[in-house]
Amino acid sequence: PAPDISAGISISFDEKKQHLHIEMPSILPVDGTMAAFLPGKIQCAMEKFIRKHQETHDGKILRFSPAFVVFTHHYNRKKRNVSISMTDYDNTEFSAVLNALHYTRIFNDDPTSIILMQSAVFGRRDYTEVNIVPVLRKKELLQSMDFSLYRRKTTIEKTQEKQRQEA
Repeated sequence: PAPDISAGISISFDEKKQHLHIEMPSILPVDGTMAAFLPGKIQCAMEKFIRKHQETHDGKILRFSPAFVVFTHHYNRKKRNVSISMTDYDNTEFSAVLNALHYTRIFNDDPTSIILMQSAVFGRRDYTEVNIVPVLRKKELLQSMDFSLYRRKTTIEKTQEKQRQEA
């Protein structure tokens, strides 16, 4: 058997909510140390999780179709220049992790079977989490998410507010 390289990846499944939660190190730029290993670690952790799930569910395969998949990038708010450290995850990193998840056939990644979303949040440490639910349960998932990072006023809103105060 292949060596277990799944350390650092945690996976849980809430049967009642049909919610799969995966927590992993931050998705790093391609030239980062973890980037080359993260998809393999995820694939290994998912295979391990799926085997265990099948053993405890009479061989039933866990599948989401259509699936709602949300990647949330958590950034340590106490780091200096935390806004600068936010990474723009281009197709390379995001696709590598998505493909590692899809490899286990937990969902189909064609556009008619999956809705993808990425978000960011400030927290106490750097990591990435992936939440997967059936599309019909997306509202529950969205209501549970932290969108505080996006509540900042936009430049347009600030300008409009300033104009109202001056009037």
